[in-house]
Amino acid sequence: TGTVTENETLTADTSGISDADGLGAFSYQWMRDGVDIAGATGSTYTLGDADVGRAISVKVSYTDGNGTAEGPLTSAATAAVANVNDAPAGVPAITGTVTENETLTADTSGISDNDGLGAFSYQWMRDGVDIGGATGSTYTLGDADVGRAISVKVSYTDGNGTAEGPLTSAATAAVANVNDAPAGIPTITGTATEDQVLTADTSGITDADGLGAFSYQWYRDSGGGPVAIAGATASTYTLGDADVGSAISVAVSYTDGNGTAEGPLTSAATAAVANVNDAPAGVPAITGTVTENETLTADTSGISDADGLGAFSYQWMRDGVDIAGATGSTYTLGDADVGR
Repeated sequence: TGTVTENETLTADTSGISDADGLGAFSYQWMRDGVDIAGATGSTYTLGDADVGRAISVKVSYTDGNGTAEGPLTSAATAAVANVNDAPAGVPAITGTVTENETLTADTSGISDNDGLGAFSYQWMRDGVDIGGATGSTYTLGDADVGRAISVKVSYTDGNGTAEGPLTSAATAAVANVNDAPAGIPTITGTATEDQVLTADTSGITDADGLGAFSYQWYRDSGGGPVAIAGATASTYTLGDADVGSAISVAVSYTDGNGTAEGPLTSAATAAVANVNDAPAGVPAITGTVTENETLTADTSGISDADGLGAFSYQWMRDGVDIAGATGSTYTLGDADVGR
């Protein structure tokens, strides 16, 4: 008698047995699909996982009132024992170093199920949200995981066909960053000619950790190595007289998305900057007394040239006409100059 369901207790009812010689004390042996169940020798039997889907019967024996051993007398078998799901015990654990580029492993050794374990399926999570495609027993930490907590949940079908889970691990500590070096360098666009504007092009720079705002420093190399140009810290630089004949480069720096200072990343240098002539400013002045026999002097102090001044050559003129041989910085007035 009893309910033929796991965890329930069956009882051997001997009230239907009679013997004209008299009944003695009964001994019992419970059977599973006709095979003796070890140790199941009481008048009751509690159904367990091993009995699910199996038929249970019991056989009894006794010695009658005249000393004759009787039995075994075997009951009819029950229907197949119905399952009652046994909840799993334990959760997965995560092993491995919680640092970018390291591999974590889901450890299921702490999970048990009286109904039997099946093959595990896995889903890794980042801050409690499923990570697309992360369904293996291991997971390699990437940039997206830095600063986040990782956990894993597992599911399986137990030995009696019941879907179990998900069973979720404890979360890791926040994933530590490992810096990803930037790729690429800046390039310079523009014409390497005086008065032209050069631009630092950072479009070829990438960083798996993310790019930050760029800072710039332009350099001039006149043959002794690159020297920082004071104040040239913008993304563009206008070439001046000081740059003529020199090669120009630019270096950029930034802080990546994980807070790491990156750079400087330095461009290739330009060709030597070509000159564009700067027109001189000012004209010579004449000093001295404008009288025959006096000496006039050409004063060049008012002349300037952004490209630099060279040695002067002179030509004195009388009424706008060159005076033959008057090619020095001074000129002594003579008879031919009177009234002119």
